[in-house]
Amino acid sequence: MSAYGLVEFLVIGGALLLSAWSVLGQFAPRLRARLLSALTGQRPAATAKAAGCDTGCSSCNGCATTKPATEQPIRFVGRQS
Repeated sequence: MSAYGLVEFLVIGGALLLSAWSVLGQFAPRLRARLLSALTGQRPAATAKAAGCDTGCSSCNGCATTKPATEQPIRFVGRQS
């Protein structure tokens, strides 16, 4: 293998590993945190639960008051020439 081939292999391989690590962080952040803690030998940091409408905490007051859905009429307006 030539020096150019070795450098090319290292650059492309590094780019692929970096992009895979980034995608893993986007789609599986807990798994990436566990892998990182296993690789470094440290315990994972405790994370706080995210507050949102689906957590049931009523932080956004969106789940506290549920309004019945009302129908709204649709009015079509023709083009004017």
